[in-house]
Amino acid sequence: MSDNDRRSKIWITGPKNRRNLASYAHRHNYSLIRDDNITLNLALKEYTKVWAKVDVLIKHLNYSDWLLWIDSDLLIMNFERRLETFIPRNDHIDIVITADKLGINAGIFFWRNSPSGREIFEKWKLMATSHSHEQRQLASLIKTDVNISRRVLILPLCAFNSYMIANYLTTHYEYGDFAVHFAGAAWNLETHIFNKYGWDLFNHFADLASTDGVTLKK
Repeated sequence: MSDNDRRSKIWITGPKNRRNLASYAHRHNYSLIRDDNITLNLALKEYTKVWAKVDVLIKHLNYSDWLLWIDSDLLIMNFERRLETFIPRNDHIDIVITADKLGINAGIFFWRNSPSGREIFEKWKLMATSHSHEQRQLASLIKTDVNISRRVLILPLCAFNSYMIANYLTTHYEYGDFAVHFAGAAWNLETHIFNKYGWDLFNHFADLASTDGVTLKK
């Protein structure tokens, strides 16, 4: 993100939250990236999809000062909050990410387009393996490389990545939080919300989305 003509980028990974993110991006005049031609030149099996985000982000990072990755199981709930408010003015920070009690969560994070930011990406990519998720490897990289860890700003989970269901890891989503994340769950968007939390949360989401002309039917 910057004051020039280059807009912020939101990467969308799937159809579940596409209209939600499109509505938010439209409201704040952010560009929104969808890349259906993912090519992953890594010998992976079980975790091909989660590791694909590394190649995709490297591909698109050069077109923005900052790029935001959002997994498909996350919904933006506070449309008033702009992405710029999460970005530190410290030029030494390349990654802004949140963490629960077990460590970072890579379902949503900001990455700076800088020489050091791109270098971290390349190191992360080299750690790709079919035996470990990308999140675990990024956490290891941050923990073991002091030159990288000092370039990472780790915020409390609720800063922009509130989990829907509270457990021993963190507190749950509350009204006013920037986003709600159904982390680690295989879920159907409407069914999950209807069955677990009734209409209040869904109607709030629908009201936010409809402000930009996007109607979500019951």
